[in-house]
Amino acid sequence: MDALRGLLVVSSLALVATGFSGATYAGPLPGRKPAPAPPRPAARAPARVQPNAQAKDDLRLVAATPERMIRLAAKRVSRGGPEGLAALGAAASLYGRVPVSLATLTFATMKADGDERLNDEVRWLAAALTPVLKERTPAGLIRDWAVVGPFEDTGGGLTKREGPEDGAMADPSRTYDRGAFEVRWRTVPRAMATAGGIPLDVLIAPRQEGCTYLASRVALTAQTQFVVHVAAAGAVRASFDDRDVVSSEEAHRGMRFDRLAFSVDAAPGEHLLAIKSCMGSTQDEGRVRVRVSDGHGHARDLAWSADLRPAGRGLADSKVDEVRTPMQDAVDVGEKPKARPALWAGLVRALGAADDERTPRVPGLFDRATLDGAIGADGLALVGWATPFGADRSGRLNLARERAAQAHDEETAAFAQRRLVALRLEGGFPDWAMAAVQAEPLASAQDVEAKLLRAVAAASMKTLRAGAVRQLEQLSREAQDTPSVWENLAETSSVFDRDLAASAREKLREIESETDCGAYVRAMMARGGEAVKGAVARCQSEGVTDGDELAAMGQALIDSGRIDDARELYRSAVQLSPNAAELWQGLSLTGFASGKADDVKLAQASLVRARALNPGDVRLGAEVRLRTTGAESEDKNLAQPSAFLDIKARIPVREGEEADRELYWKRLVEYLPDHRVKQVVHYAREIVIAPRSQAELIEGIPPVEGDTIEILRARVHRASGGIAFAEEQQSEGGRPRIRWSRLEKGDVVEVAFRTYTATPVGRRGDPPFYFVDYAGAVETHPLLYNEVVIETPVGQPLAIDVMRGDPDQRSEQDQGGKHTLRMVWTKPVNVPDEPLAPHLGESIPNVVGSTFGSWKEFLDWYRAAVQGFTEPDELVRRLAADLTKGATTRDDKLRRLFNYVSDSIRYVNYQSSEFWLPNRPQQVIARKQGDCDDKAILLITLLKAVGIEAGEVLVQTRITNQPTVLQSKKAAVPLFDHGIAYLPAANGAPALWLDATSPQSRLGPLPSMDARAKALFVKDGAAEIVSMPSSSPAEHGVDSTWKITLNAEGGGEMTAEERHVGDQGFLLRSNLLEPDARAQWVESNLLSGWFSGMKLEGKVGFDADVGQGEARVSYTARSDGMARREGSDWVVPLAPNSTMTSQIAPLVTRKLPVALPPYFAPSHQKRVIRVTAPAGYTFGDLPPGGEEQGGEFGSARLQIAIDPKAPSTVVVTRTITLDMSTIPVARYAEWRTWLQRVDTLMHRGIRLVPKSEVKKSR
Repeated sequence: MDALRGLLVVSSLALVATGFSGATYAGPLPGRKPAPAPPRPAARAPARVQPNAQAKDDLRLVAATPERMIRLAAKRVSRGGPEGLAALGAAASLYGRVPVSLATLTFATMKADGDERLNDEVRWLAAALTPVLKERTPAGLIRDWAVVGPFEDTGGGLTKREGPEDGAMADPSRTYDRGAFEVRWRTVPRAMATAGGIPLDVLIAPRQEGCTYLASRVALTAQTQFVVHVAAAGAVRASFDDRDVVSSEEAHRGMRFDRLAFSVDAAPGEHLLAIKSCMGSTQDEGRVRVRVSDGHGHARDLAWSADLRPAGRGLADSKVDEVRTPMQDAVDVGEKPKARPALWAGLVRALGAADDERTPRVPGLFDRATLDGAIGADGLALVGWATPFGADRSGRLNLARERAAQAHDEETAAFAQRRLVALRLEGGFPDWAMAAVQAEPLASAQDVEAKLLRAVAAASMKTLRAGAVRQLEQLSREAQDTPSVWENLAETSSVFDRDLAASAREKLREIESETDCGAYVRAMMARGGEAVKGAVARCQSEGVTDGDELAAMGQALIDSGRIDDARELYRSAVQLSPNAAELWQGLSLTGFASGKADDVKLAQASLVRARALNPGDVRLGAEVRLRTTGAESEDKNLAQPSAFLDIKARIPVREGEEADRELYWKRLVEYLPDHRVKQVVHYAREIVIAPRSQAELIEGIPPVEGDTIEILRARVHRASGGIAFAEEQQSEGGRPRIRWSRLEKGDVVEVAFRTYTATPVGRRGDPPFYFVDYAGAVETHPLLYNEVVIETPVGQPLAIDVMRGDPDQRSEQDQGGKHTLRMVWTKPVNVPDEPLAPHLGESIPNVVGSTFGSWKEFLDWYRAAVQGFTEPDELVRRLAADLTKGATTRDDKLRRLFNYVSDSIRYVNYQSSEFWLPNRPQQVIARKQGDCDDKAILLITLLKAVGIEAGEVLVQTRITNQPTVLQSKKAAVPLFDHGIAYLPAANGAPALWLDATSPQSRLGPLPSMDARAKALFVKDGAAEIVSMPSSSPAEHGVDSTWKITLNAEGGGEMTAEERHVGDQGFLLRSNLLEPDARAQWVESNLLSGWFSGMKLEGKVGFDADVGQGEARVSYTARSDGMARREGSDWVVPLAPNSTMTSQIAPLVTRKLPVALPPYFAPSHQKRVIRVTAPAGYTFGDLPPGGEEQGGEFGSARLQIAIDPKAPSTVVVTRTITLDMSTIPVARYAEWRTWLQRVDTLMHRGIRLVPKSEVKKSR
């Protein structure tokens, strides 16, 4: 059942691999695993086209069938220039969907008149795509290379001269190992150097956020002129004879066309060519290809060698000069391109996998291209097909289909219909896809792709899959050399007919340029071990193209019983890819299976090596401990039970005051030589109050920084004696769980666990690594011993600081290449457990550690990481222009852009692979969602597009409220929970803080959670923590008028008009936009606590946007209990039931400050309450008003008087202002006394007495 359930996913992946739905998914060469493309923004609806704008046959851009479309693309190539290059990209994207014979013939006859550079691109792309092995290594290709890597990108990346560039490029004996990672020169197998590029993923691990060097030497016997052409994914730099020549810092997802080129005029002698390839935080294909020509379209073979040593004796003279490539000419269209150049540039970037993943240009280029009404329905369909983001793709394809129908353009309509079907299949909507394939003209079309779409749609339905396999089998006889047919047949039949799947994989190996060797070898398992062995041999001779394939091939050999063959494969694989843990683990498995002493010894060493490369793998760790002795142990970092049991015996429990006690806490932080971070935490706690529910038997494991976690100890030291282990224990998946069978008073729970960061820390795209350890606790859960140990390689320290109290013991030592800092608190600080206290870290010692020693270091990293994010492209500029159309002032433009980001971009904490960094504006626009810093970056970019310069601010709000952590002078701990924009003062206009995070945010007062908080400006200049402005109580609060008309039974009617500003205005906008929800919310939040049984009558009036963040609400309510009966009198309360003192100052004395929540202070409430007496009643003696001035605390005022114009009405004006938000202990008594006086002043009532009794008394 699981296999059947996975078939739909498999089929969808097959669509992706063959380029069914979108050109960008077809981008990787057939058989190559595509790197996931990041989301792209939605496009504006293109300009209308004329109804009769049907594309002419020779000029059309799309066709219903891929066979016809590839021929049309070939005609476009003949035009040369950017248009020809874009068409070439389209033809390459169609390669897997048409018969190989047709594709081969088309590329062989494809020619651009008068454009030899483009003809060169045609030849090399054909060589990359051909399934004929010998044709994949044409003349001019450099196949002899030495490779070394990875080098961490900690800043500088591509431009940084590191490793072999220190003058040792020609010295292969130099090593650059980093901890467990082996970084040494190796020779690239010649079989891997093809026109499709050298697959760095096979050779280098880990590549993410790292750089790799490739080098080759040539010995010339005469003066020689030639041109070097470089094609590469990621970022790339080329140097010749130790001099940089050309480079591109754009992060490209793949490699299709030549990216850089330079001419060389070299004297006789030794010369050295070096390529530096860098990968960012987003995935790329990891390909590099370098070829040599004479500069006139003819290949030139030179005597290249991977042996670099002769170059160490000295390099001959050479002259170099940059040469422009067709791709550079096509994509260089300036900031405001015309529609056609924008179209060709967008297509080249999209279909050539050449968009800059850091700051994507394709969305803006396509947006610009589709605004031209002359593009036609077929052009819109082509853009829809090439659009990387699914939502945009379906929108454009649907629109193209509609316009094609209007223009009677049947070809375009059919093309759009097919791409929409494939998109729905790919997106996992089988019912929708099935309905689409049953619509004409697709339902009756008899070409291969139409039949394939119908078969794959059927395969996506559980009840039709078996029949779909037979349809695909029949189709494979008809389309014997169409890769997409065989790919889908292989995937779909793998569950029903393994032999058929094997035949399909074998056929794919013949007709595709690069086939997934892992899938191919696994399929051969249906034919036995000998077939698997043969398939592995074929893959090894022809070259593996993906790092995962080696492990898959080895596992297939093991599963087929070919242990010896698997061992030999793994032996060669670990030489090819020495930092791949799964290969070392596979080698160990084959060694243990052999049982021979030498093999077992190798297996043990391999297992230890695998564990070093992947220390966070819990299962691997358990296997190491089982199969080896002394290879791995944390015992030296874990205390003996006596360490905490002695503390339990020595320090008695304070009965009735403690719920449990943390007897012991130790944290080890180890910065490993490979720049990963290991932490070991060991703690023991005593049970004082036994659990009363099953939920309390689940251990609350404290969160610790790291990506993987492994439980080392989980046991209970019984008060009655003996040791019990956990009933349930789990470490896998990063979600540790411990459940105890029972816990009783006096038991001591002991837990130890270990965490690792998954990758090295401190690189450009990595999240900042930091930790905070608190040497103390609250008295109800006291901590009795705290120890922190930090181990780092000598000369590579983490930045460490201790805030709010030094340890009782501190020691440092250097030993064995490690620097160890040990800090112990034998009497940690335990503070009272008081309500509304500041964060615990503001009252006890903090140990903070970070990879950043200063805020300057942090900002240098952050600025480099977000470089280019706020540069507006065509899409952003167009959106900003549309939003500000008609706006004539800076303030009007600002307000419109702010409101768009606030209201139209939904708050969702979407995380990309660069999850600590904000998402790019184009992604946020496309998804219509983002978190605080995403919205801030988008707002800054939109403002920049209209000439308003703003900057980003990282904020630690009053919700997190741990300013101590930010104030260290020795370690920069970026504990920020918010990101906003800042607009500096200009031309007399004041500076503005722009927080558009929440829907319904408005320009106006700074939100109270931001006010008085700590922040860091992301700008050039001094890097320091600053205090946010202190907003005033007048900026947040409520001004209301309540008119109460009583009846003789103590009930009555109230009409209310309220003005809410600042945070309270935002609260109204967030909750009252839906008319049907207003009454309940008003009753629960505005009236609750004042009068009993209040029910609203009629509609709630609401004005969401009065201006400057203000909102207004009006309503009418009735209650039968507005007044309480006292004898024959009625008394109307002038305050809610609860007092302020009971809410925010319940304790008579305190030992900790009071930190009021943002919604409490600063704020104000002013209520004008008009009470009209019922017939037969009059007012008794009115209570006195008064005023209570609290100085910095705030103020209160109560006024009560008969309305001189309406004697039956009393007007009450009650005003309360709270200003100070943090009350120090020294002023708590004074503040609480003031609150009590305010409560006494406010908690009064108006008495109404019967007029008859007033007359009697007189």
